[in-house]
Amino acid sequence: MSTSSFLGLLFPLGLGGFDPAPALIAAVYLSGGGGSALVSRRRGVLLFGLILMGGTAAWGLALTALVGASIAQIPWSDIVHLVLHAGVWTALGKGLLAVGLVAFGVYKLRSKPSPETKSRGLWGLLLVALGFIAIVTADLPFIATVALAAEQPLWMSVLAFILWSLISQSPLFLLCLAVLLHRDAVFTVWLNRVWSRVAPLVGLTVAVLCLGVGISLGIDALLYPLWGNALPGNFQ
Repeated sequence: MSTSSFLGLLFPLGLGGFDPAPALIAAVYLSGGGGSALVSRRRGVLLFGLILMGGTAAWGLALTALVGASIAQIPWSDIVHLVLHAGVWTALGKGLLAVGLVAFGVYKLRSKPSPETKSRGLWGLLLVALGFIAIVTADLPFIATVALAAEQPLWMSVLAFILWSLISQSPLFLLCLAVLLHRDAVFTVWLNRVWSRVAPLVGLTVAVLCLGVGISLGIDALLYPLWGNALPGNFQ
């Protein structure tokens, strides 16, 4: 893949890993004290942002060097074709996935808004940063970036993971900028206000999508014993 094409993919890949949770956690941490305590907490937020975003970029570079080429060489299309054309096993897998998605969708529809994030001490905040770095390994857009970066020169890989971290953690990056400019109080209020309005819509959208996909998969799985290969795109 050319460098320009790779750069063009970084923005959608970064958006695919978008996560406002670290910024909200940092905002709660900031609200835990004033005066000299606020100065200390501002430093803690900057350290939190540096570790999380810098650590994510460093982890991406390490994975690229260790397993990037191997991931890129995996015949994903053949694996997907095999999984989707395994006859009754594919139907069973679709059925199980359908049950899981529908159950999760119902849970999201019936669940109440989650309580506010609890305030943490500095060490707790830094442990949260390490936790987010660890779980990003399961983020498909991140792994896709690792595979694509394996074909790029080192300087491009460094730039790619810095950009991926900044895009995916853009709320945290903006909060850190606000802290540096001593505008964090205004930004924190704005962030919490926006998220309080957006969160219910996000939850509803996720629930509806899970229900829709789950019901579709369930119908497909139930029809397989009746129609077999007669349905377009069904298993062989």
